[in-house]
Amino acid sequence: MSDMPSDIQIYCDYMVEVRTRIAIIQAVLEGRIGTGIEGCNNELIFLQFRKILEVIAFASLAANKQKYSQVHANFAKHWKPEKMLAELEKINANFYPTPLEAMQAPPNGVKHFPLMVDGFMTKNEFVSLYNVCSDVMHKQNPYSRKRSDNLYNLWRPQVGRTNSKAAGLPFGST
Repeated sequence: MSDMPSDIQIYCDYMVEVRTRIAIIQAVLEGRIGTGIEGCNNELIFLQFRKILEVIAFASLAANKQKYSQVHANFAKHWKPEKMLAELEKINANFYPTPLEAMQAPPNGVKHFPLMVDGFMTKNEFVSLYNVCSDVMHKQNPYSRKRSDNLYNLWRPQVGRTNSKAAGLPFGST
């Protein structure tokens, strides 16, 4: 018997991790936690976004492992979410997590999760945010015209909205 959790357990565990990381972002935004240095707080937020995106990509891989592993024998070594998403889409056009609203429990006892209509992160937004996070995570050459502090300033007004979208991506509100 294997010590490896089932694919569905990996998916579920990763979705819990997404919620945990979203809570960290929210706590930083609300000032409940922080480093005491604005630039470091920004980096902490973008690090959490980057980890959320990686977790979503690996959860999507777990949900599609059987088909993905048939095409990619060395799938256990894949780690770049943007490339993984592109490969997953070739295998299963509907691989991306379906965003759901909070559970509704009508009087008949049948639990229902309505589909979210908007307010969730699209695949294109995923790739865009992943690229921004990558830029923010690396110390910039002081002589480069491309500056990560400009990214903070550009993205800071959108962080709360992006956090809400990330929260809605896999399974509705927290």
